[in-house]
Amino acid sequence: MATLEYFTNHDALKNILKKTPERFTLFTAIFKAKGKERINLTLETIMVVPF
Repeated sequence: MATLEYFTNHDALKNILKKTPERFTLFTAIFKAKGKERINLTLETIMVVPF
């Protein structure tokens, strides 16, 4: 749930696109997500790899 909410947030998308050079159109992102049941507690970006 946390990553879905993250990627549907306009400001979050702008933030992750800053980490990828313009010549790359695809990327893989690794996150560390913590939560309990369906409640998001934290979401930390570990790595963004453009390709």
